[in-house]
Amino acid sequence: DEFFAKKAEYFKVLKEEYAANTEKKKALIEKAKELATSTEWRKTGDKLINLQKEWKQIGVVPRKLGDQLWQEFFEARNKANAGTRSTEHTNLEKKKEVVAKLNALLENAGDNVQQQVQSLIDEYKAIGHVPFKEKDAIYKQYHDVLDKIYKNLHISNAKRHLDNFKNNLKNVAEKGSDA
Repeated sequence: DEFFAKKAEYFKVLKEEYAANTEKKKALIEKAKELATSTEWRKTGDKLINLQKEWKQIGVVPRKLGDQLWQEFFEARNKANAGTRSTEHTNLEKKKEVVAKLNALLENAGDNVQQQVQSLIDEYKAIGHVPFKEKDAIYKQYHDVLDKIYKNLHISNAKRHLDNFKNNLKNVAEKGSDA
């Protein structure tokens, strides 16, 4: 009888622990769902990482319920990250448009080509991040067309780097005066 009494007590404590852990994990799921509407991507990502760390520290729940809660948590997390992905795809399209404009300039070089090229370079640099898998391809396309334009305009690499250096110094000076 003593064995069965201790066994019953053990399982009673275990069920209470499972119930407490389940409630904690459900609270984390609600926090993750609240983050789904946030547009502050970096802060949201950091908060989600912290939620995942909390999740791991909470403890165990019954396996069947644990899998279900984990799935629900990740669905909420993916919804929160969906905005970032759509923004990155929009940025990729914008960068492709800039590359297309540069290609058009290459074909139809007219007056003020250098100014047009510089404004397109500035536009390209102002566009945010693109999907990780696409970044190398768009970067290569961008630099390939720039190399062709500079070759057609007979601008040496040294001149290009000097212009970039001057622009960087100008930007640093402007940012310093704003601070």
